[in-house]
Amino acid sequence: MFIIFLIAILTGTWLLLRAGVKQLFGIREMDSGFFEEAVTPLHQKIRVILSACYLLLVVFFLYTIFNITLLPIVLMVLVVLIMVDGASRIYFELNHSTEPKRAALTALDTIVIVSALVFGITQLS
Repeated sequence: MFIIFLIAILTGTWLLLRAGVKQLFGIREMDSGFFEEAVTPLHQKIRVILSACYLLLVVFFLYTIFNITLLPIVLMVLVVLIMVDGASRIYFELNHSTEPKRAALTALDTIVIVSALVFGITQLS
């Protein structure tokens, strides 16, 4: 029950932070940030490669059913993939987007996702 309460508090805080950043930078679209579409064709190619890596990682997640000791390693690979994905999105939003302020939302999303994963990994140890 405590974990569910903790998840609810963190999700609510994340949404409040997103609303604050959107208001601060004057961003109007609701789905801007980490989960938005690619900015340029090169960014789209990078997203496709990262998506393939995410799908490959699913296979390793399934393998951890049989060997749970690999779970922290698989989660750390996921953290690295998310950081690369977030960094590439921030780069393309700052340098090639019509609204570079969206990079602030992407940074916030990436930080929250990576922090949650790292916290989960430390709890596994």
